[in-house]
Order: sequence, then C-alpha cells, then structure tokens
Amino acid sequence: MGLADKRAALSVRPGLIWADVVVQRQNPRFLNGQLIIWLVGFRDNVYIVSRASGNCGKQSTNIKKGEYMNKKLLAATLGLAFAAPAFADSSSVVLYGRLHQALELNSVDTGVAGGDRTSDMNLAGYSSRIGVNVKEDLGGGLSFIGGYEWGTNVEAAGNTIAGRNAFVGMAGSFGRVTAGIQDGGNGTVAPLYVQASKYHLNGQNNAGSLTNIGSADFTPATPGATDAVINRKQRADNSLGYAGSFGGLNVTARHSMAGANQAAGSATGTENDVTLSEAAVDYKIGNLEIGGGVATYRYEAPEPAGSIDNVYQLGAKYTFGALSLAGLYGSSSFNGAGQADRDDFGVSAEYKLTANAGITASYGDAELSGSRDANQAQVIGYYDFSKRTRAYAGLNRTTFDNVANAAETDVQSVVMGLRHNF
Repeated sequence: MGLADKRAALSVRPGLIWADVVVQRQNPRFLNGQLIIWLVGFRDNVYIVSRASGNCGKQSTNIKKGEYMNKKLLAATLGLAFAAPAFADSSSVVLYGRLHQALELNSVDTGVAGGDRTSDMNLAGYSSRIGVNVKEDLGGGLSFIGGYEWGTNVEAAGNTIAGRNAFVGMAGSFGRVTAGIQDGGNGTVAPLYVQASKYHLNGQNNAGSLTNIGSADFTPATPGATDAVINRKQRADNSLGYAGSFGGLNVTARHSMAGANQAAGSATGTENDVTLSEAAVDYKIGNLEIGGGVATYRYEAPEPAGSIDNVYQLGAKYTFGALSLAGLYGSSSFNGAGQADRDDFGVSAEYKLTANAGITASYGDAELSGSRDANQAQVIGYYDFSKRTRAYAGLNRTTFDNVANAAETDVQSVVMGLRHNF
C-alpha cells in the first residue's frame, strides 16, 4: 500500500487533518520483522499509530491543532520509543516429563534352611518425572542452557516430589559445560552410568525389577537382595560436567565434590573432602560402537575401609540390520587391607521384530572374590504405539551367592508396564 492509499484509508475517520508514515524500519521483535508508525491528526490531538504483524497500539500527545511539528524529530523520538531491546529475546522453555507404571509379581527365596519362597504382587511407579529445559541463544554460536527435573510418583496419593537433576551451563561448538546435580538426563552427564547403559541393552529404560544397570555405587558391605548386578554411579551433587562430539568421537566427563554439602560462603565445610572424577569416550564407525571409561575417588581423610577407589569399564556394540549385540566389562577396586577387586561383565542383544516392536535379552555377572557373587538374566518384549508411548512385558531372575555361608538369594520377577514420554 502506497502513502496515498494509507492516507485514503485513514480519511474515512471524521475530523482527520493529516496522516503520514514517519517511521518504517526493520524490527526483530515482531513476527514479520517490520514496524510501521503512522502520525494521524484529529482535531486537537496527534495520534501515534503503530502497526506490526497485525497488532496496533496508539497513544495521544498534547500537540495542539495547527501547531508546526518537526516530524523528522518526532520520528526519531518514536524510533527510540519503539526500538528493539539491546538484547533480543531468543530463549525457549520446554516442559517435558514421563509417566511410567508397572504391575509386578515378585518372588524371593533367601536360601535360609527351612525357609519358604515368598511372593507378592504390587503396582509400582517406575521413575516418573517432570522437568523444565531452558535454552537461550546468546549469539555467536553460544547458548545458555539449564533445567530442573523432579521425580514424581503415580502409584499412590500423598507422595512428594523429589529432586532428580538441576543445572546451569553453556553450550557451543566446543560442546556443553554444566554445573549442578547431574545424572545423565536433561542435558546433564553421568559418564560411566550412561555408557554402561548403552552397552548393556534394556528395552524398558532401567527401572524397578527390570533394572540391569544399578544407579548407585556398589559397596561389598551393603548390597541389597534386589540390587542390580552391575552398578555405576548415576546422580552426583555439586558436580561440573562436560560433553562434546567430534566427528564419530563422543566425550563426557564429570567432577563431583561428593562430601557433605556446605552453604555458600563457607570456608570450613567438608564438601570437597570426597571427590569423584570420571570420564568416558565412545567412538562410532559404521555399525560398530566402542567405548571405555574410568572413575576415581579421592578422600581428604583416610579412606574408609571398603569404600570404592577406582572403576574401569570397556564396552562395544555392533548392529547387523535388525539385530544388535553388545558387551560390557568393568572392574572396581576398594580401599582397605584385604579388600578384593570386583569384576563384572554383561552380554546383551536386541532384535527389532518390526519398526515399532522388539525384544531385548541380557545376562550380567559380578564376582567379588571370597564373599559375594551375583548374576542376572532377563528378557523384555516391547511395543511402541507411537514415538512417545511404549508397552512392555519382561521376566527377570537375579541370584546373589554368599561364599561365606553358602546361602543363595534367588529373586524372580514378572513385570508388565506402560510408559509415556511427553
């Protein structure tokens, strides 16, 4: 529309004195990037009408009828009033979550002489969660990233929300640098845990009775009867993380101050008295993916007997069309005289029956010389109704041997579950 057409369009208003376009420029705040300001004279007032992407606003001035106006000066003033902010708003906030529920039938035989196998059925919540992911483009390829994630329970009323991860960080061509509570989800890192999960396949995302990679450090003194056989540290407070991809090479690292948390400004706390440093590297070439990782614990005070010292792991995965085969090996050492190393390994497979259905099977074994051995076998079948909704059913058997008293705990589970990501 030309200037004459704009004036003609406005002339239908009674009392119109004059109309003109005084400011027309590009402005990234609006959807089409254009801002047009009209000056429209009505009787004793001058109205300022701005139009941008179909939105209009107006305000009146105290300029009297017939008074001479320097419209160029006014245009410059209006240009400042409607100017784009010094920092364009280019941030995004994404709400996401998971609903995950399963029906379990578990039976346990503790191996105690004269004892009976016990069994029970229950409806279990499997790591349901809700989270917020934040990203802001800072320009020059640099972005601010951050987020919160909370665990929720969908099996019973009255349960409170529990924290899972929370972080801030920066991302760019160099990768991602993050700080906070990190567990491998929502842009955070957990190098050995995530890598172990990649090379020990599970069709159900590691939750409840079908977990085959445990999320806590294994200690020889305190394993539970239903612990996963293979364990790697997942969630770490007060941690710094890094993740980067360079061609087919992926690198993650995390350093956690694992002592008791201390308040801001404190100079006498114990937060840095225990530290965990870990890194994992994976390389993909064609259908083959291989990786390795290491974790090291350091203690300011003398190491507690039985506390974990170092963890090493290696893994590989190869895909033959619809079939994937994977293997994982790990070794952990512990502090204190006479403490034995713990070696674990896992083999697993996944077969895609169709584009949205498949089967996973895995076997894991762990040996701690002289005190405790364990093994775990499971098979899971799954069906994806969509990219977000999966139904599955699985069988799991885990046994824990105690060499000292020749007892064996045998845990068997039948599980049916439904999971939805949003």
